[in-house]
Amino acid sequence: MVAVALPAIGDDLGADPGELTLWLVTSYLFVNVVLQSPAGKLGDIFGRRRAFMIGQGLFAAGTLIAVLAPYLVTVAASRILMAAGGAMTVPTAMALLRTVIPEELRPRAFGYFGALLGASAATGPLVGGLLTQYSGWKAIFLVNLPLLLLSWLLVRSDRSFGSDVDDKTARPKFDFPGMVLLSFSLATILIGMRADGVRALGAVGLGVLGLVAFSRWELHTPTPLIDPKLARCRPFVIGGTVIGLQNLGMYALLFQLPFLFREWFELDAGRTGQLLLTMTLSMVFFSPIGGRLAERLGTKNTLFVGLSLGLVGLFSLVYATNVESLSGIAVAIGFVGALASGP
Repeated sequence: MVAVALPAIGDDLGADPGELTLWLVTSYLFVNVVLQSPAGKLGDIFGRRRAFMIGQGLFAAGTLIAVLAPYLVTVAASRILMAAGGAMTVPTAMALLRTVIPEELRPRAFGYFGALLGASAATGPLVGGLLTQYSGWKAIFLVNLPLLLLSWLLVRSDRSFGSDVDDKTARPKFDFPGMVLLSFSLATILIGMRADGVRALGAVGLGVLGLVAFSRWELHTPTPLIDPKLARCRPFVIGGTVIGLQNLGMYALLFQLPFLFREWFELDAGRTGQLLLTMTLSMVFFSPIGGRLAERLGTKNTLFVGLSLGLVGLFSLVYATNVESLSGIAVAIGFVGALASGP
């Protein structure tokens, strides 16, 4: 919903696409990246139910601030709170799936889980575009409140979340130095990427040194934020790299296409949401198929199929933008949606 509303937010608050991308998109993703590993650890320490509900509370607080926000900096602050809430929610849900679902059923279950995420993503641009067009951009945040209330009630009524930490002495310690080092490193790298000349090189270099220090700390601390042993797991490294590269392309498209659609085709928010629907509907369609293919063909072959479809979509999108063809762009971003569901 935020993606299709960005042009309207920019018009209302007097911000250009670069500022909007930095403060409303990059800030959200940055906080989400930094906090997801600590949030997963907090779920181990305090229990999944409590971590999940704290995350929902943070997301609700951010939503209320966004609804009342008069300035860009206020909306940015709301997005940071929402990112913190989302970071606490996602690892909890993933941990729950791995806990309650037998190993032999997990590929299919994660396929269905991806389809549900895709269905939400499919609804988002369409609903967000219509809300922005007819009720203003603040409506995309206001609509979150009843959804958060429903989510809160579902968690309260579901015993599978449980109280998974009865023995307080068994709770792992939290790696605060690791979180500080990781946050500092990623923040300085992002600052460097937006700076020029010597400042850019200095900030990026400082961020890389911070990542080295973070890695060394994680190797020696008894309760690491990110377990260094995962680096020795080849499937984890390859899978994480593929998903990271896939998301790099998908997010770049998702948050920049609304500006390009308005500039090239003069589309309003509603039409933009309909066009982006092809990407997210493709995710809904291919996610459960990917789960079944993984059972039959293996993870590697399924991954190859998803990446191939995504490459077809990206190359098609390059050539489709050279001609004013909305149908060609719709088909191309549909293939990109297949890439998002493949891994």
